[in-house]
Order: sequence, then C-alpha cells, then structure tokens
Amino acid sequence: MRKLVTDRQVRQIVETGFDQIYREYDRQRQMKIDGEFISKFVMSLKSGSSVLDVGCGSGKVARLLNDGGHTVTGIDISRKMLNLARENAPQSKFYRIDIREMDFKANSFDGIVCLYAIISLPRKWHLSILRRFYKILKPGGLMLINVGLSELKESVGDFYGAKMYWSHFGKEKNFELIRKAGFQIKQWKTLGSKNDRHVFIIALKSNA
Repeated sequence: MRKLVTDRQVRQIVETGFDQIYREYDRQRQMKIDGEFISKFVMSLKSGSSVLDVGCGSGKVARLLNDGGHTVTGIDISRKMLNLARENAPQSKFYRIDIREMDFKANSFDGIVCLYAIISLPRKWHLSILRRFYKILKPGGLMLINVGLSELKESVGDFYGAKMYWSHFGKEKNFELIRKAGFQIKQWKTLGSKNDRHVFIIALKSNA
C-alpha cells in the first residue's frame, strides 16, 4: 500500500477520481442499499428543514430531500459532480467546498447528510469534522452519516475505473468519536455488500 504523506495528495486523488467517474457513479447511485435509511432520515426532519449535504455527489440525495419538502445546500470538491447535481436537483444550491474548509455559521442547519464522504478523508480529520457538523447544526438537528465498519488506516484503490482514497476507523471507535463530538446516536444499521459494508447512523444534537 502506498503511503500518502500530504492532504494535498489525498484531495487530488479524490477530486480527480470523481471528475473521471461522475457519469458512472451517478448511474450506479440508485440508493438500493441505503435508500430506506435515507428515507427514515428525511421523514425524521421537521417540515421545511434546511439541510447541508456534505459530499453531495451527483445530487440524488439532495433531490430526495427536495421531494420531501426540505431546502438543501450541497458541497463537493468535484466540479463535474456539482454540475450534475445542479441538473439532478435544480431546487438545491451547490458549492465547490472542501469539507475541511467549510465555514458555515453556528446553528445554520436543521440537518446534515454526509454519505460516502468522510471515509475519503484521512481519519486524523474525522473528529474535528464531526465537531464542526455539531456546531453548524441547530439544537435538535439531525445528522445522517456513514462510517467504516472495520478499521482502515489508509488505502488507495480502484473505484469504477478511477483511483480513489479511503481512510476510516472501525465501528466502535466511530461511535466513540460521534459521541465525543456531542451527538446522541439514535439509530444505526450496517449495510452493504460482503466486501463493502458501512455503518449508517442517525444522530441528534440535543436541545441542551
């Protein structure tokens, strides 16, 4: 396994990779695996919620949120993914922002979605990103996120024909980090195929 020594290298791999596969990823992203859990999250939000979709990809989750009556702001680092997201979810607003550089005000959103995004960042960043999610959520806000089931320090491999980067902790460590960031875990479920399983979590920022 090749050791990546800089965050710049990771960003380049992820950005270039998704720019290369955006059409294929959109075609494959049918939400057959996680669609039921996403629907639970959508229905758990209060009517007319404002939601931040982090690593929004081609905008299919944003469209589902729009269809549920919610307002969506999406961020991603892939220009081509963002262009496709604007086609798939024209009611939403999309911006090219690195997750590590997002600077939304405290208490800005009723909900946050982060699917297949934090796992493509070095895990040294995961806790600080979770804390940032907590800060920008309103009290009583909900977060939907997927994290690793098993530990993976760092890996570069093929993803739909492009090079991609992954890094994550195992399930129990991820639970620990989410709670350490201030969240209460309300629901979780392990989903995916035999060799590609993730833990999907709905967590609450309490009103306290």
